[in-house]
Amino acid sequence: MKKIMVVFLLSFLLYSKYSVSQKPCDVFSSNEIIWYGLDFSYARMIGGGFDNPTEIRDKFLYSWNDLFVKEAPKYDLKKVFLKVSVLYNLGIVNERNNKVDDKKLVTLNSTDTINVNESMIKTALSGYNTGNDKGIGLVFFVKSFNKYTQTATITVVFFDIATKTILFTKSETGLAAGVGLRNYWAGAIFKILEKCKKDFATWKNEFCK
Repeated sequence: MKKIMVVFLLSFLLYSKYSVSQKPCDVFSSNEIIWYGLDFSYARMIGGGFDNPTEIRDKFLYSWNDLFVKEAPKYDLKKVFLKVSVLYNLGIVNERNNKVDDKKLVTLNSTDTINVNESMIKTALSGYNTGNDKGIGLVFFVKSFNKYTQTATITVVFFDIATKTILFTKSETGLAAGVGLRNYWAGAIFKILEKCKKDFATWKNEFCK
């Protein structure tokens, strides 16, 4: 009987841990997050060099996400966000990115961007089939890769996986650098990670008062 009670208690405590809604400050105290990748569903590729929108959608959107797997020591999310463990679930964004309208993906008009606001992010997250994932999720919504300014702009989104509630968002930009389309914008993604690492303590002071 005691064994049954112990198992029940442990199960209850584990359930309670993940059933209680996460708070913004939990982003900093948690030892683990789940990385969902770069979501390009609202993105615009601005300026020259994006010559084949279909190829960008079918090849490069996947390739930029794959950086975090194939070049994990460089794109090290554990170091950036001070975590013991970072789990990966890139299937959701890869599926969403595959559905990007290639006819709207590229533009020469620098003002032809989408303001990725919280309402749009909430709508996107509500469609994330996270399965049995629990805890805190992290996803970058890409706003633009802008060749005119040579910068990538993204929205960093931490969210409660169980409820799909946004914990907080932050906008970051990174300067592109590198040879070839993939590496050029991979350089911008790397710079964004460097900025996130630098800003993480400031975010903590903001949300953990």
